[in-house]
Amino acid sequence: MPIVADENLPQRYTTVFVPTLAGKYGVEVHGTIHGSPVNMMIEMDRVFDKNPVARFP
Repeated sequence: MPIVADENLPQRYTTVFVPTLAGKYGVEVHGTIHGSPVNMMIEMDRVFDKNPVARFP
């Protein structure tokens, strides 16, 4: 995935990730930014199913 610098916030980078299943996700980032090595794991918030289960009284 391409990661791009945020033009409005210095030292912030973004990418678009669209999960296809509910669950817990993490993203590993490896490479360099302006010549500095980057090697990190970013934990994301839990992803829930977009179609919630109906409640019955």
